[in-house]
Amino acid sequence: MEKGKILLAVTAFHPQRWHQLLAAEREVVLEPAGANDPSIAYAVVWKHKPNLLSGLPNLRAIFSVGAGVDHIFADPGLPDVPIVRVVAD
Repeated sequence: MEKGKILLAVTAFHPQRWHQLLAAEREVVLEPAGANDPSIAYAVVWKHKPNLLSGLPNLRAIFSVGAGVDHIFADPGLPDVPIVRVVAD
């Protein structure tokens, strides 16, 4: 089974660092290039654009890399997948 790609859609953060960390394990696509890519399985987000995630039919989970998840629940196109808040030690 293929692992699936990661969509990286972060604002107010430098995506290069996240891209470098995540790309060691999976293919990472930066927003907006992956906006409708059916091979994306995971989204790593922070204050992403509304409805960005609604075009991902095989999305399995959303990971929030900032404090809180309110910005995710405010998305009118939020898919019905698990939402995980990433916490740094």
